[in-house]
Amino acid sequence: MQNVPETLYHEVKLLDKGIFPVPRVAFFTPTYVCNQRCYYCFYKDWNNKGIKEPTERIPEILEQLKDLGVSSIEFEGGGDPLCTKDIDKIFQKAADLQFNLGMITNGVNFKGAIADVFLKYGTYVRFSLDSVDPEIYKKVRGTDDFNTVIDNIRDALDKRVKIGSMCQLSVKIGLAKEVGYKEIHDVYNFFEGWGIDNIQVKNVWNKQGIPYRTDINRVGLQKLEDGQVIPIVKKVVYPKYMTENCWISPAQIAIDVFGDLYMCVYYMHRKNSHRIGNVFETPLKELWGSDTHKQVINNNKISECLKHNCRFMKYMRAIRKMQQKKNWEFI
Repeated sequence: MQNVPETLYHEVKLLDKGIFPVPRVAFFTPTYVCNQRCYYCFYKDWNNKGIKEPTERIPEILEQLKDLGVSSIEFEGGGDPLCTKDIDKIFQKAADLQFNLGMITNGVNFKGAIADVFLKYGTYVRFSLDSVDPEIYKKVRGTDDFNTVIDNIRDALDKRVKIGSMCQLSVKIGLAKEVGYKEIHDVYNFFEGWGIDNIQVKNVWNKQGIPYRTDINRVGLQKLEDGQVIPIVKKVVYPKYMTENCWISPAQIAIDVFGDLYMCVYYMHRKNSHRIGNVFETPLKELWGSDTHKQVINNNKISECLKHNCRFMKYMRAIRKMQQKKNWEFI
């Protein structure tokens, strides 16, 4: 089987036997504070509530993840990671623990010491940038940060060259209702020659699980990409096929600044039912694969999963087909 290290092959084989694998990546929310207010964001009603976050305990979370055997961390989640107090020191701690580091950010604070340390140790940064039209940007994100973000991306690309960084820098376009093929094409033209590694196009959707744009598809994006220098990563799917409860979620881990461990990253609006426990109260090693963990998975509702653009739906369908054919190809 080709490219086994890049697949979920080993995790799936263990899960198929009822064995919880060591999750390869942790999706970590270091803060619920955000400096933007995108209208499509599921977390916008949770942001900036003035609740004290135990940022000083984040090193404990990192150490527990390392002790479990997790090898990579993606900083993302309910707020913008770069709104976290002393986030540059947290990045340094994660690097000292030899994690592979990735991040999704709006890019407003990607500068100074923060940019320096992440470019030195990080594997990738995805800048969320729905449009290069300042008016559309402001309408979607509720702020006038467009020029700041563009300057930060430009500076990051220059700095990456100067220090010989291998950190991948990409732009992620969320398909808000104002963003169509023209806007995607404009992003291509804007960043041509900058050195951006790729441009990702991904659905965004409302609380009912309906994408804001259903007219953007892979065929159209492929036509748009033809002849372009910057590759496009097509994360445009409309998964509405889920016939069994999710059992593949233990291939990854979702945890936040409060130490709360969740079944998966799509715990928005179902925090109570998705919560497995708290690593400040019970060690992560005891929570992972516990009876409570299994109960949370078993009690999960397919109808709620269908409201999210979850890649595991596609994985599960592919796995079942392979099991029926008794031919494991790629997962």
